[in-house]
Amino acid sequence: MPRTHVRTSALLALLIVLDLALAERWAREKACAADGRPAAKVVLELKGYLVPGRSVEVCSEVPGRVVEVDCSEGQLVRCGQLLARLDDRNSGLGLQRAQLLLQKAKAALAGLMVRQLSEPVEMHNSRVLAARADVRIAEVDLGLAEHRVRQTEIVAPFEGTVMARKVDVGSVVDPRGLKVPAAICALADLSQMEVEVRVPEADLGKIAVAQPCAVRLDAFPRQSYAAMVARIVPIADRATGTVNVRVRLVPRQGNERNGDLRPEMAATVSFLEGNSQKLR
Repeated sequence: MPRTHVRTSALLALLIVLDLALAERWAREKACAADGRPAAKVVLELKGYLVPGRSVEVCSEVPGRVVEVDCSEGQLVRCGQLLARLDDRNSGLGLQRAQLLLQKAKAALAGLMVRQLSEPVEMHNSRVLAARADVRIAEVDLGLAEHRVRQTEIVAPFEGTVMARKVDVGSVVDPRGLKVPAAICALADLSQMEVEVRVPEADLGKIAVAQPCAVRLDAFPRQSYAAMVARIVPIADRATGTVNVRVRLVPRQGNERNGDLRPEMAATVSFLEGNSQKLR
């Protein structure tokens, strides 16, 4: 057999062996991903719950009766979008009064622009300065009246999802009352989810900010989510001997599952060994 043919056969055999090895490695990685368990070494594993990265209770700044509600549970709202409106009749009347007082002050100032010959210059100038001050005061009062009218419209402070609606048409809200609620709705940004875990004090040395993690949800046990330690609360809980840690899920690309994540879902966090990376 020619040497050239032997070398060709040996090269083909080597390529086949390499292909088989790569295929086996790929299969192991796929099986690991399908199983939902991280390939890197796990230094600690804890249970926790999903929480939004940002959530607030949207409250009214002024007391009043709700006359319109434009939000519902699960609704996605934009920043600045109207959520509810309070009865603005009193504030509207205050606005009209402020407008009329400003017109009156400007008219009084205009009447003083021409000095009477019999009036001393110093006295005239003093009256003009006082009239100008009255105009300025009326302008400030008008601005306050306009602000009070705007306060009857409760808008979303950021883009997010309405988690709970707290009022209906006819409800009375009062931020100063002890027994009267002030909240209009609970709003959360679900585009950035985190897992809240309590780390025992003895294991705190295994955790660092920006440490890579893998998260598995009880609802989707075969799906693993890449994550990193976002922050470590600087105070421990004396009663439980734990420290609160937030693990942030890395935003996913394409059509991968991420929209099914809901706050308070049970999750398992695997803290991985490896170099810290910057959070996205």
